[in-house]
Amino acid sequence: MDNTEIIRTIFGTLGNVISFGLFLYPAATFLMIMINNGAVEEYSPNPHLATAMNCLLWVFYGLPFVHPKNIFVVTINGMGLGFQLIYLSIFLIYATKKRRSYVLSVLAGEAVFLTAVVLLLTLLCAVVNIITYTMQLHNLRQAYEAKSSNYMPIELLLFNALNGGCWLTYGLLRFDIYLVVSYGLGFVLGIIQIILWFWYNNPEPKDQEVEVQRFLPGTKRSNSYEKTWDVENV
Repeated sequence: MDNTEIIRTIFGTLGNVISFGLFLYPAATFLMIMINNGAVEEYSPNPHLATAMNCLLWVFYGLPFVHPKNIFVVTINGMGLGFQLIYLSIFLIYATKKRRSYVLSVLAGEAVFLTAVVLLLTLLCAVVNIITYTMQLHNLRQAYEAKSSNYMPIELLLFNALNGGCWLTYGLLRFDIYLVVSYGLGFVLGIIQIILWFWYNNPEPKDQEVEVQRFLPGTKRSNSYEKTWDVENV
């Protein structure tokens, strides 16, 4: 662990301790106003609703597959989310029907918002994945026009198809429409490219080979070509 990581760990630990104190601070107020008095009185749930949403987003942000090496962010915000849910649960017990409905509606809205964020990210992943695979159509067109497989390295084609097949199977076992559609398309395109590779698996097109041989430095021209060139330039 280098010096930067040590300092980062120290400040992360210090931040966790301070944040834990801030999350714990409202507990005394809840005990006094609600449990002892049996009513929420004029106490506002809005700070706890906002904090719950804030903690929820930071937990999502700190997950290893989203932003790795942020364990301190995940732990403290996970605890903070737990505290806010406890406070809001106590609030719901002692709140009037109107205020209870308000809190529940806001919590539902937060859940919908987070779900929309996750779905949007998932959709973006699927769209970009599809675009990545469709970019290979250019190679298919080149191979078809040139009647040659030189534009499609067989190793890359095999691993592309294998990758698509693995993730397609993964998505089918516990059906995930985003994985199935995006990697299913990739698998199909991979198989098509492999078939075309075998179909057009031949040396460079003759016309291209002749042109290359004519103009490569140090390449010996054939006598027939030299004679033709001489006749044309008489």
